[in-house]
Amino acid sequence: MKELRIQRGKWKGKKLSAPEPISGHANFTSSLVKKATFSILENRLKQLESSWEDVVWVDFFGGSGQLTIEAVGLGVKKAYCFELDQERFGKLLKIFKDLSQVRLFRKDATRYSGTFAIDNEDLCFIYLDPPYTYWTETPVRMNDMLLKVMSYLKNFKSKGTILCQLPDKANFPKAIDQWTKEIRTYGSHYLLQIDF
Repeated sequence: MKELRIQRGKWKGKKLSAPEPISGHANFTSSLVKKATFSILENRLKQLESSWEDVVWVDFFGGSGQLTIEAVGLGVKKAYCFELDQERFGKLLKIFKDLSQVRLFRKDATRYSGTFAIDNEDLCFIYLDPPYTYWTETPVRMNDMLLKVMSYLKNFKSKGTILCQLPDKANFPKAIDQWTKEIRTYGSHYLLQIDF
């Protein structure tokens, strides 16, 4: 079984087992994309003159938990992690059992993406890395989820970034055009960055 290595923060070097495939689909964030993700977010922190201690972290498709572990290890003040699969969720419960700043949800993130709580001016980083079939087979569901998250964020004075890992340069609803966005390529992976 493939192992995933934590790259930064207080658990740097720790190894996690990659999640078992679901319905024949193995899905975990590669080390290249993970490194890029945190580099993008650290640049965003500099831009906003802020630090990890000010961040509310939201991972809508937790999987192995590796990105949330890194975020918590870097000192985020609060973390929300969603994972629908029962076995993966059980592993996340063990990983985060003693960490009071982490809240876990065994829910379908595409339906419950408005259940994380932020204060009016929180700095918020949101990460979406669903199984790629969500983008290719049910793109309307993913587009609706993005719009729901952005609609929720409009109620606050919060600043932050949404990062979505994609299998290709997907077509997005026009409503996203009012947000600053950029698509970056990392090997065969794409990261959509939406700043708010």
